[in-house]
Amino acid sequence: MARSLRQFWVYLLPAGALAVMVAALSVFMAGSDTPEDTITTLTVYCADEVRLPVEQIVDHFQRRSGIRVHAHFQPSDRLTAQMNQAGDGDLVIAADESVLQPAHSQQTNRQTHPVAYLAAVMLVRSETPHNIHTVADLAGPEVKLGVPVAETLIAAVTSAIFRKNDIDMERIVLNRAFSGGSSAELAQAVELGQVDAAIVWPTAAQQYAYRTEMIEIPPDHNVMIPIVAAGLTPSSHPDAVRQFLEFLNSPVAQESFEKYGLTTVGAGFAGFAVGVGCQ
Repeated sequence: MARSLRQFWVYLLPAGALAVMVAALSVFMAGSDTPEDTITTLTVYCADEVRLPVEQIVDHFQRRSGIRVHAHFQPSDRLTAQMNQAGDGDLVIAADESVLQPAHSQQTNRQTHPVAYLAAVMLVRSETPHNIHTVADLAGPEVKLGVPVAETLIAAVTSAIFRKNDIDMERIVLNRAFSGGSSAELAQAVELGQVDAAIVWPTAAQQYAYRTEMIEIPPDHNVMIPIVAAGLTPSSHPDAVRQFLEFLNSPVAQESFEKYGLTTVGAGFAGFAVGVGCQ
């Protein structure tokens, strides 16, 4: 009899343990299956000039907050048109507040604040025979120069830098060997050796670093663009919008901006001309 009981428990215990495990797994799976409609999702429109740091910031924010962020990137000159076409959204991160001024289907909150500052740099081909170290050197004889096309933010900034440095624009026209529609196209032209140099965003310079050299333009010879963030109204998730806006000024987010060549909010920028519209 005792032997029969022992055999009974030997078979019963594994079966019971398996049943408990299956029941526990079912409860766990049921508890972890969060319905899609309960997940808070923010729609963010962002200037393409700061795509790389913002993508990293979004990743950090999602993992820390549990809030999902769908970021849509467009060059500054097309950002407003995208917002108009979509007709919805929660936030906008723009390069220069002038992008927010034209009328669009949604209104930005009155309180907009800078989250970083963007300044252009010179990208120079490493093997160029010309000694290019300053903005004035871009107007030197026989320099092959990449120049942005009109009606883009990088074009407005480049023109402002040339004016600030008293550069002869006729010389720039003579040196123009390539016209790019974006900072990335100009940087690629430098890397491929199509031109000797171009003025680009630091994010583009980092992407096209093969056989190139990034040269910072001194503050008193440069201009600085404020990267501003604002909530859009109406928004279905005002609390999540507030959390994301606060996170943009957090040390984690500021480190991401700095990593990609932007000036953080806490850093000084004396000597820079601030704000150049892309209109």
